[in-house]
Amino acid sequence: MELVRVIPNAHDFAILSVAYNALHKELFSGSQDCLIKAWDAQTGQLLRKQSGHGGWITDLLFVPELRLLFSCSIDHTIRVWSDKGKQAQVVELDGPLFCLSWCKRKRWLLVGGKAQLHVYSVDMAAAARAAVQRRAPPGSEATTLPGGSPIFAAVTDDINKVLHEAMPPLQGPQHCQSDIIRSVVCTDMGFIVTLSYDRAMFIYGEDHLATPKRVTKASAARFSALAWDKANNWLLTGAADGCVKVWSQEGRILDELMHSSDQAAALCYVPATRNYWVTGQHGNIQAFDPRAPGDVTPFIKTTRMEAVLAVQLVEGEPSVIFSACADGHVLRWELDAELNADSYRVGEEMPLHDSNVLAMVYSHDLEALITASQDTTIQVHWHNLRQPKKGMDSLQGVISSLEETGIRTVRLGATQRFKEAPAAADESVPGGTTRLAMVEADPAVETGMPSLDVVLSHEGRVTGLALLPDWTLASVSHDRTIRLWDLHTFRLMKTVKDAHETPLQGIDYSSSKDEFVTWAMDSFAYVWDAVTLNTQYALVGHTAEVTQARWAEFKGCWVTAGDDDTLRTWSADGTQLHQFAYMGGSVQCLFVDNANSMVLAAMLDKVTRAYDLESKHPAIKYVGHEEVVRGIDYLPEKGLYITGSWDESLRLWYRVGHPNNTPRGSTAFDDLTEGNNIKDPEGARRHTQRLPPLEVPKALQEVKTDLVQLFLTNMASDEMGQRQDPPLLDLSGLGSQLGDLDRKLVKDLEAAPPDKSGTIKRGSKQGIPFSSMSRSQRRASRARHDSNQRQAGVRQLSIQSIESTRSAKSQA
Repeated sequence: MELVRVIPNAHDFAILSVAYNALHKELFSGSQDCLIKAWDAQTGQLLRKQSGHGGWITDLLFVPELRLLFSCSIDHTIRVWSDKGKQAQVVELDGPLFCLSWCKRKRWLLVGGKAQLHVYSVDMAAAARAAVQRRAPPGSEATTLPGGSPIFAAVTDDINKVLHEAMPPLQGPQHCQSDIIRSVVCTDMGFIVTLSYDRAMFIYGEDHLATPKRVTKASAARFSALAWDKANNWLLTGAADGCVKVWSQEGRILDELMHSSDQAAALCYVPATRNYWVTGQHGNIQAFDPRAPGDVTPFIKTTRMEAVLAVQLVEGEPSVIFSACADGHVLRWELDAELNADSYRVGEEMPLHDSNVLAMVYSHDLEALITASQDTTIQVHWHNLRQPKKGMDSLQGVISSLEETGIRTVRLGATQRFKEAPAAADESVPGGTTRLAMVEADPAVETGMPSLDVVLSHEGRVTGLALLPDWTLASVSHDRTIRLWDLHTFRLMKTVKDAHETPLQGIDYSSSKDEFVTWAMDSFAYVWDAVTLNTQYALVGHTAEVTQARWAEFKGCWVTAGDDDTLRTWSADGTQLHQFAYMGGSVQCLFVDNANSMVLAAMLDKVTRAYDLESKHPAIKYVGHEEVVRGIDYLPEKGLYITGSWDESLRLWYRVGHPNNTPRGSTAFDDLTEGNNIKDPEGARRHTQRLPPLEVPKALQEVKTDLVQLFLTNMASDEMGQRQDPPLLDLSGLGSQLGDLDRKLVKDLEAAPPDKSGTIKRGSKQGIPFSSMSRSQRRASRARHDSNQRQAGVRQLSIQSIESTRSAKSQA
């Protein structure tokens, strides 16, 4: 499998649906720009545009036996198109539409709406007539592309209707779901399956649509995709929590393929290879083989950044940067001492996990890096093979202490670095257990001792970590639990089960309040007491899912971001204080800079915005990344922010108010480098970074101010009958010589302006013709003359103003 072709900038807005016409090798795309575009699948050439919809095009369906394209939209319409772009019919309904499916056995078109399932029969004769219509109808507004292909933008009459309502719509919650129907699939065995945002699956028999089978709470999060494996008669479902499941067509779950850090945006079964393809909301692709369930995309090598952490290991020394990657590795970046610049290079690559590293914290007490991953584990790693600070004289003391608490230890070879201790054949490893893995020291590092890694685990992927007082670690997971771990013994202390009704997405701790906040796939967040683990209050106000939450110490408030495109601040008792609307899309990462009183929000549009929480507008925007930013931190000794992105790059940015910051702050300071390789896609700067506008240099601004002041001084001197010599500007070199020449010419020409004959007098003895002057002499003469005329005009206005004032006083 290899990438064949990329069509860049296919639409101005997000593409929501695609369909394929195998007969003509054409690809159709529908977008938020309300357009359908047809592309040559072999060359990538745009063939035509098809307009008519007045809202987002949510789904496209090409039916080969009809040679017709169906489209649906949030504008409440279904539209029928010939395979050459002619619009054959428009069906108007009473609500937005979200998905389409073709039932070959019954010749039905199934359309999913909000708590409604519409069923339409197809008039085959009318469909055949519509399919052979190749040209735009008379009276339509037809234009052409540069290549001559038509753009049809008209609606024909409904003389030959292709679609007819087969039955009244199935209404929820009795006959269908009670929320948006996201996907519909018709199987070859006579079943119709629908998925909804209410996490329910409905299974219909084609002859018994009024009595569907319900599978409630079939997913921990809302469904986002559905596909049909016709070779095995299996259903594939994808959800917002990244979970992909395999079902029988009767509604029994058969297998769970993956837990991704990204929403499963689309699924499909590829008959040629018999693989399942899954695409994420932000572009990552994975393929699975149902014959031996597992990821069959090892050729995809990714270093997408998932988290960034800056740590000052030794006071007074430069910070060390840790970046967590989607492949489970953590990179340690160090300041390159060989270069006299703020350039960083990779000092160590640590393969800590089997999949995405989703969170990182650094414990100064342990001198250890703690990471959490979607592989359900938490690892405590003493980087650089440092001796852990636990009041013990040797590593053997650490091992003995752990073994006393019942933790197994195992020594592994140097080639098996960071691997977990294997369990016995008859031993199960439940969630919440602790395992220890030891590795031999790297011979290149002269420490004389092995490294130690402790592995803690949840029953679902771990999405957040927070360090609490008294050597306590808090973790949250998709298993909907909050767990507290003792970092003295690495044992589980407390567990809060069912902390939220949906999978938990993150946690943040407030040291001044001794409270922490958690958020899940809900429109609210909970604040907990860090000692008793009791819920203190809820942050309720968002109208969509809360994506991030942080404690802002500099304002003494909680800050939350939601999918309703708002940032909200909350008091320490849960009262909403302010609300800031933004236009950048969902917030992917939120960082609080207490040192500079700023909150940085990285949004879906790949731009990071800095807010001071006083104004609703961002104080600065950081533009330059090619993909969404997933991690932000601050380097205090440099006054720089560091961002990590899915575009495989880390970038440094000047903080707000930094002396070297640009007025717009829209250019990256420097890219982190690995050796001599800049981790930045080629051409990214050329397309995504914009230089600040040109400004008048400070020196010229000062000269301009001096000239204005000189003009005003001369005016005042003339009014008083006194004339002061102009102050000399401090010039040097060529500028000094030009200044001397200018003053000499002015002195020579002060006697009088040019007379009518074009002769100017030098002193009082002789004159030279104006046409015989040099260019500089002419320029100086004209300038002097114009200045005298302006001053005369100003004086005349002043005299008139004084006379009018005197006249008014005398009349009074």
